[in-house]
Amino acid sequence: MNEELAKKAYIAYGRTTDFRNYQGLPMPEWENLPQSIQEAWVNAASAISDQAHLNLHKLAVARCCWEVVAGAIPALPQRELTRRFILTQSEWESEESPKIFASRMTEAYDYARSLNSPQHLNWVNVSWIWY
Repeated sequence: MNEELAKKAYIAYGRTTDFRNYQGLPMPEWENLPQSIQEAWVNAASAISDQAHLNLHKLAVARCCWEVVAGAIPALPQRELTRRFILTQSEWESEESPKIFASRMTEAYDYARSLNSPQHLNWVNVSWIWY
């Protein structure tokens, strides 16, 4: 599973660099990559996949979240910049709920402010979502 994800990531990387590596040299086909480089791509894909599963689980028990999305017009949102700051149901029901709520909101707006970069992005949107 993670090897397939690693291959897809490798191809996506190639598409964005005209199939050139960081040195500007042509990228080899996946099958011709040294084993250590394939393992590095698999490990990177595993880390992303693990985080995505954790986020999906957290979203499944979410009560609300702040979603930050950014991009450059007229392009679509840059998915790699999208982040959710989730408050779970158990956090909502805890005695610390007001403090956690304020903390997550602050984190979301701080992240949105950090994306203010007119040279690269020209819009940032923060949405509060109630589940």
